[in-house]
Parts: sequence; C-alpha cells; structure tokens
Amino acid sequence: MARFNVATIKALQKNLPKEGNIYNPVDVLGDAKAERFQFALEKVLQDDNVDIVIVLLCPTAVTEPEETAKAIVKLNKKYTQKAIFAAYMGGKKIEKGSEILSEGGVPCFTFPEPIVSCIKGMVTYSQAREGKLPMETLAFGPNCLSLDIPIINSIPLGIIFWTSTP
Repeated sequence: MARFNVATIKALQKNLPKEGNIYNPVDVLGDAKAERFQFALEKVLQDDNVDIVIVLLCPTAVTEPEETAKAIVKLNKKYTQKAIFAAYMGGKKIEKGSEILSEGGVPCFTFPEPIVSCIKGMVTYSQAREGKLPMETLAFGPNCLSLDIPIINSIPLGIIFWTSTP
C-alpha cells in the first residue's frame, strides 16, 4: 500500500475528524458526507505515491451515496492518470450511486475483493507487456474488467484502501 507524502498527511490531519485515520487506509468515518469524501479523495489523488484508489462506501444514516458518486466521477475525470475503483456495499440503499459511478466510467463493485483481483490482473498485464513475465502467464478471471486506463502501462504498487465504517 502507498505511503502518503507529508503534504497529504498534514492536509488530511487538518481537515478530517481526529477519530478517523489519515494514513493508508484513510477512514473518513461513517458520518462522512459527500464533501468529506471528495476532499479526502482529492488529497489522496494529488499524492505522487498513489496510483490506484479503492473507495469503499457503506450506507449509514447520513451517507450521501449519490452525491459521493458524483464527486468520485468528477475526480476520476480530473485525475485521468490515476485509476479509481469503488465498492459500494449496501444493495438497494446505494444502487443509484453505483449506477452514477458505472455510467461515469468508474468501475463499481459490491465488494472490494473483485477489485483487488482486477488490479492484480492489471499489474500482471503491465509486467507481461514490459517483458518481465511471459504473456502466457496472463489469466484474467471473470471479475476483471477490460479497462482503458493510461496507468495500466506502468503500474507501481501504490494502492490505497479508503474506508467508511458504519
């Protein structure tokens, strides 16, 4: 997992609740509204040590899945050299948010495990393209998407897991 630079840590520390986690994995807490998600995600995306972000969202009484999804899509369009994945866990309660993400080009899953499998496939593919692995080693499972993400050609393992706990 990525180690954030000092500027990222200071910005998160200044603006996130003290009960949250400012290190990787970032925890914006269960009372986070879309604005807090957007702030934290943008700070993490600005960090040179981060290449891929996994956003986890679980519904709570105050969660704004649709507004948060719109913020994620907006940042996905702004930071095109970084890959953003989302796991929207909560079924019908967050279904509209999941649709916004998918329609906005952000791969959205119901659990994080398939995302990790997909990222593993992307890294393996990148290594095979660079000649570090034989192409025959490529074996993509049913949970992996075909993605057109520029970072796929040079993926270091800078992944953050970002959680919101109910």
